[in-house]
Formats: sequence, structure tokens, C-alpha cells
Amino acid sequence: MNKSKNVIDLKTIKLHTKRSQEPIAVFALLAITAWIAHFCFSSSFGFYEDDYFRINRVMEMNFSELWVALKSEVLTNGRPLHYTSIIAFSFLGNKLGGLTGIYFIAYTLFTVNCFLFYLFLKRLFDRQSFTIIGALSFCLFPVNTTQTWLAAAFGVQISMTFLLLAFHSYLGRKKLLSYLCISCCLLSYETFFFIFLTAPLLNKQWNSRQLRELFKHILILLGMIVLVVLLRKLLIKTVGVMDIGIAPAFRVSLRLMVYGSLVSMGMFILRAFDTLLMWDFRSYTVQHIPWEFAKDVYVKYLPISLMSLFLVLSNLKIYCAADDISVKTIIESKYLNIELELPAFCRHLLKLMTTGILMVILSYPLSLTMSPFTLTGRDTRIHLPASIGISIISACVFSILIYLMDVYKKRLITSFGLSIFFTLLIGFGLIVQHDYRISWQYQQAFWTDVMRLAPDLEDGTKILVEDPRFKSPQQITANAWYVSLILDQIYKFPKDWKNPPNLHLVPLKWYEYALSQSNLFDLNSRDLQRQVNRVGFPNFVSDENYQFPSSNVIVLASQNGKLVRQTTPLIVGDRTLPLKQLPTNFTPLEKSNLYNYLRVDEINKIEYLEE
Repeated sequence: MNKSKNVIDLKTIKLHTKRSQEPIAVFALLAITAWIAHFCFSSSFGFYEDDYFRINRVMEMNFSELWVALKSEVLTNGRPLHYTSIIAFSFLGNKLGGLTGIYFIAYTLFTVNCFLFYLFLKRLFDRQSFTIIGALSFCLFPVNTTQTWLAAAFGVQISMTFLLLAFHSYLGRKKLLSYLCISCCLLSYETFFFIFLTAPLLNKQWNSRQLRELFKHILILLGMIVLVVLLRKLLIKTVGVMDIGIAPAFRVSLRLMVYGSLVSMGMFILRAFDTLLMWDFRSYTVQHIPWEFAKDVYVKYLPISLMSLFLVLSNLKIYCAADDISVKTIIESKYLNIELELPAFCRHLLKLMTTGILMVILSYPLSLTMSPFTLTGRDTRIHLPASIGISIISACVFSILIYLMDVYKKRLITSFGLSIFFTLLIGFGLIVQHDYRISWQYQQAFWTDVMRLAPDLEDGTKILVEDPRFKSPQQITANAWYVSLILDQIYKFPKDWKNPPNLHLVPLKWYEYALSQSNLFDLNSRDLQRQVNRVGFPNFVSDENYQFPSSNVIVLASQNGKLVRQTTPLIVGDRTLPLKQLPTNFTPLEKSNLYNYLRVDEINKIEYLEE
């Protein structure tokens, strides 16, 4: 009798040890998957769009300047935790290792969110198939393509962190802490906020008590929204999108919830085909994916990913009770009441699936400034909140599918199909990384040419690039509206200069519309603005408030797919306007932080302009 008891105790200890080690193994799985799908090419990434006036400027700060910047954002911004997160994480990453260190922090934050989501799934339904499939779906969620964009990685992912912590606290019966976390979510990036309305529905029992709790929960969250609106009104004298009016905002929100939900759920499946078609039929804005990159993906990354995922998914268990009994064991057992056990298993998954659908719908009502049909670029972050609900739906559907195939002894077929699906999502993540890498190369090539062609900058100098037809990948733009914000980050201009040099992208024949009667150019002239609107020139940005002579203007024009410096005078009617000429001797300016990132001599081989 004692011997039998010892055997049982030994089995129990082994089982407990195995289950306690599971989170460590899953963390390793998610960390490796996140790295391959989103960050394995991060050493070739750079700055993109908002990074230039957020991330890069932080890299030049010391601790006292950091404190001033953080205090300023908290006191003057409607999203205080959004911008302070960007500043703080960028500063920390830069101290760890420059731009590489910053990307490592972004990867760490994303991986932590993946693991928090896995632990969240364990609270909902502690079964291997449910938690691991859901966590992989969350990690590889393909509709949002901004995982590697630093401004989103710090400013948006942190809101996801607060939301997941709020769910954990609520389910752990620490409601005060949960409301504190969700208030932080609201103060960082508010589009995640309404998802927390579903928290009371995550309890296993739905009854009248849960209904009362849900009603109280909704009132508390609505009160938070009112307080934050008043706070924003106080800090920045406006509440932004709410100024459009309640009725129009409500109509936009309804449209977003319907179309956004359909787009995100559909594209979660369809994105896998982008990997299959990426080099034969899939055409990007300016180019096909190069064969060398496609070969690396198909030969180097995807086969290993497929084998690893198949090994993991083929060994998953679906538990119908907390004592580690698999579905197959239950079906074959004489001693368990199958009629009662299995319906309970399915009913709980159906409840979670319903809640997941509601989470997807509630991911969109506050994204009032973005289109639900966005599938490329920075605005795909509109779909990021939906990753929670869609991953729960994915976990429920595939768990039921695995269970059914396990009953009919076809488990390996399902596991292999799931492995292929997740492998293709990894492939799509690699395609997005390729876009980020090539976008950075295009930016480096452009600015290397600008620095080579226009080294003679003086007080008041304007670099005007005529009608450049930039190449740009789909998922992140290269050399767009933000180029006018960069020149003062490449060079350190003397503090006594009244009008530091700047660069603008201008349409063809710009000088005919910007010339004043006194032979000075004005980039804010009404005629130029009308011409820009008429031709639809997308990259023209000007905040200049003064006029300048042609003799201090450097014009760079596209010629045979390359930039050249124009030396011949501009002719406007009967007026001849000489341009700034490159002098034989000039004093080079002191270099700033961006110079070493953007000036790369060997990048000249990259063609960044369309012919």
C-alpha cells in the first residue's frame, strides 16, 4: 500500500515539475519567435518618420535634460505616458548601446507583452493548446506592421502592457490596482481602453451577479474617460478629435468597429498568402522582393521555423480538467462521465470566443483619425488593439479543431497545418523587416548625396530638392514629409545664426510661384500653396516665416535617377536669379548625432530615386 502511494506521489511530483517548467519553455519559444519574425534584421534598421523628432533628439540628452523633457511631457501633453515612455526607453536603450540598444529595448518590451498575454490566457483557460496557440497568434499578429517602428514600439506597446496588467489584476481580484493600470493605459494610448470593458465577462460563470458587476465596471470606466477629457482640456486647451462633435464621432466609431473588425479578422488569415506570393507575384510600390532575400527566407528561416513549430504543436495537450488528463485519456476512460465533461469544455471556449469577438469590436471606437482599411505603413497600428481579441478567437477555434482531430486520430494533420500557418506569418514578418531595412538604405543614400552636394551651408541657406520621385517600400515610408526636420540633427549650427539652414522638397517650377516682387523667395506664398494643392505634391512642408534671396539657395534636381546640384541661374520672366555656388574653400560644420548614421559612403550604389 505504501509502495503504491509512493509511486503516485512520485508521478505527482514529476507532473508538477513539468507544469512549473512550462512557462519558462513558452517564454523561450515566444522570445525566439518574436526575434525571428520582427527583429532579426534590426541591426540594419534606422530612424523612421516620428523617430526623427522623438528618438534621435533623446539620444543627445544628458540626465538633467531628460528630466526636463519628461516633466514637460507630463505637464503639457494629453498623452503624458505615451511620450514619456518614448523618451525614457530611448534614453535607456541609447545608454545600453546606441541605436542597437534602443532596438533591443523595443524587442524586450514586445517579448514581455507576448509573455504577459500568455499568462493572461492561462488565467482564462489553463490548457496547453489554448495558451500556446493564442500566444503565438499574438506574437505573430500580422495586421499591425509597426512592431519594429520605434515610436510605436515604445509609445503604443506600453499601452498594451498596461492593459494586460489591468486584466491580470482584475482576474486576480485586485480591482483597485486594475483600475490604476487601465488609467495608465488611457493616459498612454487610449485606443486600448474600451477592451477592458470585457473584464467581468472573463469570469467562468455568467450570472446576474456578473451583470451587476459589469454595470458597475462600465460606470467606473466612463467616469475615467470624463476625467481624462477634462485633464486634456486643462493641459492642452483642447480634447482633439472630440472637438468634431459627439454625434459625428459616434457615427465614425460605429463605422470603425464594423469595418475594422472585419478587416483585422480577415487579414489575420490572408496575410499568410503574402509570404507565399512575395517574390513571384507580390509587387511592392517600386520593386519586387529581391531573389537573394526570398532565398534566405525560404531556405534559412522558414524550414527551421516549420520544423520547430511542428515539434511544439504536435505535442500540445488539451486538458479537460485541472489534473493534467488529456482529452484522449478522458475518451478512453471508463470512469469519467464524458457526457458532462466535454460539453463544459466546449461551452467555456465558446464563451471566450464570444468575448474575443467583443474585444475586437471594442478595439476601434477611439481610433477616430485613422482608416480601418489601412493595411500598410504606420497607420496599421489601428489594428494593434484587435490582436488581443483575435488571438483569443484563434486559440479557441484551433483548440476545438485540435480536439476534434484528436478524437478521430488525425491530430498530426492539424498540427502540421497550424505549423505551416504560423510559419507563413513568420515569413510575413520577415517581409516587413525587409521593408524597414530597404527604407533605411534609401534614406542613407539620399542624405549621403545631400551632404556630398551641399556641404557649404551658411546662415539662411535653403536646400530645395525639386520634385524627387523617391522609391519607398510598402510598410514604412522613406524620405517623405519629415525630411525638413532632419538637417539640424546632422549638423550643429552656430547658436548665433538667426535662420539655420533647412531642406524642403518642392514641386517643379516652384520658383515661378514663390518669387516676390523684391526678388526674394517665400515658401509660404499663396501662389505656391495653390500650386502644391493643384498638382497634389504630397511631400511639401513649410513652416518658414521669412523670405530669402536666390544667392543663398541650393537646388538639387533629379537627373537620370540621381541628384545633381543645379548651378545655372533660375529664369522667371525677364528676371535672372543666380543660385548659391559651391565655393573652393569653406569651413565644415560640426557634426551632430545623425551624421554618422546617415552618411555612409558605400551606400551610393543604392538607387533611391525613380528614373
